[in-house]
Amino acid sequence: MSCPYQIRRITLRLCDVELNRVNYYSTGETDPPIRGIVVQIDTNGQTGWGEWIPTSVIYEPGHMGRSSIDEWEVAQSTANLLLGQDARNTRTWLADELKSEDANSLVDGFDFALHDVIAKEIGWSVQKLLGNGTPWLWGMPLLYRESPEITVERAREAYAAGGYLWFKLKPSCDLELDRMTMRLIREQVDPMIQFYIDPNYSLPVDPDFIVHYLNSLHEVGLRVCEDPIDAELDFYREIQTRTAVEIMIDEKARTLSNVRQIGEAKCTRRINIHANWAGGFVQGLQRAQLAATYGMQAIIGSVRYLGIGTAAYQTMASLLPNAYLSPCEQVNDTALVKHTVVKERYQTRDGKIHIPSTPGLGIDIDHAMLEKLTLKKVVIE
Repeated sequence: MSCPYQIRRITLRLCDVELNRVNYYSTGETDPPIRGIVVQIDTNGQTGWGEWIPTSVIYEPGHMGRSSIDEWEVAQSTANLLLGQDARNTRTWLADELKSEDANSLVDGFDFALHDVIAKEIGWSVQKLLGNGTPWLWGMPLLYRESPEITVERAREAYAAGGYLWFKLKPSCDLELDRMTMRLIREQVDPMIQFYIDPNYSLPVDPDFIVHYLNSLHEVGLRVCEDPIDAELDFYREIQTRTAVEIMIDEKARTLSNVRQIGEAKCTRRINIHANWAGGFVQGLQRAQLAATYGMQAIIGSVRYLGIGTAAYQTMASLLPNAYLSPCEQVNDTALVKHTVVKERYQTRDGKIHIPSTPGLGIDIDHAMLEKLTLKKVVIE
């Protein structure tokens, strides 16, 4: 009798991820056309789903965060190696070339699909398969750089949809404008709202300015600042000792070695396990656990997904050490992405994302929409 966990077919789809509007970062940059790669793994009885955003496809060479591997080609070679294997080999399937940071996004897609299909075979949720987590966690929508008035409207829409009490802003880095934005959101939406900001390294390289900026915004609800400038760890430590706002590192915290260096430098209070760069459930949670041993809290960041990666990262967020202490930035995609391929998303009420206990990732795929968004498809069997 054949093993029910044997991988008999893998389907890869390069898909269009169309945004609802142009989104501006603190630097003034905007997103390129977004593409996603959806992984479908079929065993003898179940189907598992994964997703990632291939940075080697959407970014030009030299762009920060771009993978140096050809992710579409490597995905096909990876699928060929996995074909016929036992899907339960989630700790041993990684080839040496997939253990580098450049492969983290690709590993996400396959790892999520493997965990989804295994959990379905067992009849467990992925959360239970990975050791159980919190039944809910705080959600934190990302608000891109716009005028204070428009940003307030975006916050109002998100609040009406999910009751969110945390927001992450791409700030203007102008103190008065950013202070006005936060003050107006609290006055016009909910006075309990608190904020993260992510300047994407665009604050002035001046510790006195940064400290004054952060301390002033702290008075109107700022709690965390991510990647204020591109600097050495000593610079972050100097800022952190002078402000109650917690400094968080993202781009420099994407490997276990990075997290260890940050922890030993005692320079920050948080790290971002950024969506699309975790390297799958196990590697992402390892980084979070290592951070916890140094007294740092981890959060989950966000990218724009078709819904599969969203569910996976919301599940991962529920498994972080002290998960209740960290809002999850990867909220449901509807406000920012024109079409998604998940029929029903995780429920969000009173600002809380509720993790389902249904088998696998707890999502059903809209196959008609998936086919509509597919630009290229390869079936390996």
